[in-house]
Parts: sequence; structure tokens; C-alpha cells
Amino acid sequence: MNSETLPSGDDPLDSLSAAQKVRLGQLIDKYELCREEGHVVSAEQLCVDAPELLSALRVSLQRLSIVEQRLRILDGAGAPEWIGEFRVLEQIGSGGSGVVFRCRQANPDREVAVKVLKPTLDVDEQRRRFRREIQACAALDAGGIAEVYVTGITDWHGVRCFWIAMKLIDGGTLTEFFGRRKYTQQQTLRLFRQLCLTIQSAHRQGVIHRDLKPRNVLVSRAGVPHVVDFGVAEILSAPGQDLTTDSSAIVGTAAWMAPEVITGEVAVADTRADIYSLGVILFQLISGQHPLGDGNTGVEQIAYKLRNTPTTRLSSVGKEISRDLDALAGRMIERDPKYRYQNMDDVVQDLDRLLAGQPVRARSLSRTEGIWRWCRDHSMVAGLVTTVIAMLTMGFGLCGVVLEPDGHS
Repeated sequence: MNSETLPSGDDPLDSLSAAQKVRLGQLIDKYELCREEGHVVSAEQLCVDAPELLSALRVSLQRLSIVEQRLRILDGAGAPEWIGEFRVLEQIGSGGSGVVFRCRQANPDREVAVKVLKPTLDVDEQRRRFRREIQACAALDAGGIAEVYVTGITDWHGVRCFWIAMKLIDGGTLTEFFGRRKYTQQQTLRLFRQLCLTIQSAHRQGVIHRDLKPRNVLVSRAGVPHVVDFGVAEILSAPGQDLTTDSSAIVGTAAWMAPEVITGEVAVADTRADIYSLGVILFQLISGQHPLGDGNTGVEQIAYKLRNTPTTRLSSVGKEISRDLDALAGRMIERDPKYRYQNMDDVVQDLDRLLAGQPVRARSLSRTEGIWRWCRDHSMVAGLVTTVIAMLTMGFGLCGVVLEPDGHS
């Protein structure tokens, strides 16, 4: 078989369950680790304890070899001069899934961002994700979504790659934006609220992102967040129709995936999975840390921490964390989805209460704190009540002084 031809026909990966796909990924990781250490290991040796995965592993390793050849070509190649109708100006970003270029479009005359997707092990899955992103962006009517202009396929140094041209967001990723600016906690919460409004709108329109993380949020220089990369989004179809995603697949980035998704407790992620991911983002924006300590770990490590370590409270790692902010963040990253916020409407309402200095519904107030908050919000009435109480106290005191010389009560 030609080394540049991907296996065709019946794909053994199609019949795998979610658990088998996770196990297959572990075998591929083990293969790469052995190779890095200079050991030669065969698919048969790797599948001694999982013979049912042998065919799928063989296909995956063959694809891995082809993908690596293609990536080596791209890594050693310069930027293309043109991508479709767009003249390439410079490379402005690179990640695991693709390379982003700043480009110039002639008609209309404007600068745009063009994302070129890198080759992957599963070409069919990449094609599905490519189409799904186009479908999701077309279905959404929300200001915080990076608008997609046009898509296509380009030949980049002999490698055929999908590309997406979209609105240029010039402030960088969420992490890069905050790395260059010193936002107060209130400013951070207001920006986070804008992000939540975008996801709230997406959920109302039947789209669940499923891969929310700082890299997938771009911020304009004006401080407006835009959500990108809907390649694994779940798009709810009309009643009675199937979803556009493969419900058996575990998708997303482990460090921001909801616990019920990582452990396989649910067949299909719902809106609460996005809420968990947003909670992790909020935790990072406020504290500068990931709630599980290190976010650069795989599914197995994250799953182990979720099973064996307690949930980290924002107040234990952040500075000047109010009880309300601590409660809001804690409710968003609850490991049991039953105790998490159930929808984005509730999240936004509590954010609004937090920004207004009112108690969030995520926690109950003590009687003392409830009285203090009432006094703060009704200062004139509270002042009058305090004055009356003080006058009554002084009056009773004077009565005591007058009566005491005669020894009568």
C-alpha cells in the first residue's frame, strides 16, 4: 500500500465504544513512549491484554506514520503565499489542531484570520469536525462568536488541508490577553460575564460547545471575548432527529472536561458540561491556577484526581475572594452535575447579583450576614432604626439612674 494513502474501506475505529477508544488512545501513547525510549514494539505486543483492539491499533499506527510524514513536511515549510482568495501576511498562532495566519482579502478589502487544520489520524473525523464548526457558527446568532466568512481546502506543500477564514480577533487568547493586562477582579468578572452571555445564547439556540478552554476564547483589543472552535460542538436537531455528534465519543480537552464526561457516566454531554468548563476558566482567571493543580495532564491523570482528591475551593488559592464569589465558582465546578448550576440562566443571574453586591443564590446567608447586607443596602432606614434603638437605650438608662436613689423599681 502506498505510504501516502490512508486505509480505506470498513474502518475498525467506527465500531469501537467510548471506553475502547480511550483504551486505544492509551495504547498509541504507549507506542510513542516506547519509540521515544528507543524500544521497538509491535501492535501485537501492545494488544496482548486487548486483542479486540488489534485491528484498530494497526490502522491507527499506519495513519500515525502518514500523519507524521505530512506534519514533518509542514513543519519544515514556510507559510503559503495564498490560501484560497486570501494573501498570507504572517503566522499569528499555532496549536495542536492547526495554524492561524493573518491574511488580506481583496474584496471586501479587510484583514481576516485563516485557520489551516493540520492532518490528523482520522481524516473522516476531521472532515466531520470541519463541517460541524461551519454548521454551528451558521446556526448561531450571537455577538460573541467569531464570524466565519468562508471555508475551503488548500494544497500546502503537497498536503491537502482544510481551512476556515473568520473574523480577525486581534487581542489574543484569553490567557494572552490577561497576561498583558492588569484587570481588577470586577473587570475580570465583567469580561467573564460577556463570555457567559455568549454561551447562554448558544445553549438557547441548541448548541453545546463541549471544548471550552482559554485557548478557544479570543479577546479583542477592546476586551470583548469571542468563542471559537466549534469543531466538537453538539448541535441539537429538531425533535425526533439525531444529534450531529457521535455520542459514544469522548471529546474535548481533559483539563476542562466535566467529570461525568471523563468518567463516561453520561452518554451525551449536556449544557452542564459547558458550565463546568466555564467554572474552571473562572477559577483560572481569578486565581491564576487550575482547580486540579496541573491542567497539562491527560485523561487518566485527570480522572484519578477527580476520584481521589477533594474539590479545591477558590478561596483557598485566590486573594480577596468573597464568600459569594467562592460559592459561585464552587457551584460551577461541582463534580456531581446534580449539584452544579443547571443552566446558564442561573449562572448569569448569580453573576449579576455578585457584580451588584447582592448575595448569590449559590449559598445561604447566616442571620448576622443577612442583617448586615440589609443594613448596607438600606442605609437610610438602617440609620433611622439605629438612632431609635440608641435613644430608647439611653432613655431606659436614664430611668435607671433616676429610680436608683430611692431604691424603688
